[in-house]
Amino acid sequence: MAFREERIGGQRKPSTDHKIIDAVEALANACIGIVVSWVLTMTVLGYGPAQSAAVTAMFFVASFTRAWAIRAIFRRLTHVEA
Repeated sequence: MAFREERIGGQRKPSTDHKIIDAVEALANACIGIVVSWVLTMTVLGYGPAQSAAVTAMFFVASFTRAWAIRAIFRRLTHVEA
């Protein structure tokens, strides 16, 4: 997936679909967080593997949604079409 920029009306605008790139970035960030969260939930909080997985899944969904929403808000604030 190439990410090229073009100038339109003096502004730089990426030519690739922003929503897909934003989702991929948020997903990559959240996936790394899954591993960290699962290990910390088991070692620091002392939950078992299944309980840690449930807690981690809940926070994964929250993290992904939050990151994607914040990215969309900033895109609108900077007037780049999403």
